[in-house]
Amino acid sequence: AATSSDADGDGSSTMAEEYPVTFLYSPRFPVVNAAPTQGAVIRNFSFRDWLTTGATGLGAGVMGYIVGKPLRRFSCYTMLGFGLFIGFLGRFRASHYRLAGQLPNEAECRAAG
Repeated sequence: AATSSDADGDGSSTMAEEYPVTFLYSPRFPVVNAAPTQGAVIRNFSFRDWLTTGATGLGAGVMGYIVGKPLRRFSCYTMLGFGLFIGFLGRFRASHYRLAGQLPNEAECRAAG
């Protein structure tokens, strides 16, 4: 039986294909992992990355409370969720760039040996 992601009906799924990230500029720092997986990128998060994610969420939650007058609590929770999501995506990108040599990565180089 063909799945919804089976475009040509041969039983193979296209969902597992990898699409490498190409950068406009060559790496300026040592490359630790040229094509990191999502798990590798998340495992590379530092304490500062998690702190920044939490601070972004907290700041967004406070702003949601301040500007969400009739439904302050729900606005706070919604903006907290959006802030955590946006903070996570931003730090995910930074972690990926550090592994790929696009941002300074001294700690990653030390950990890789």
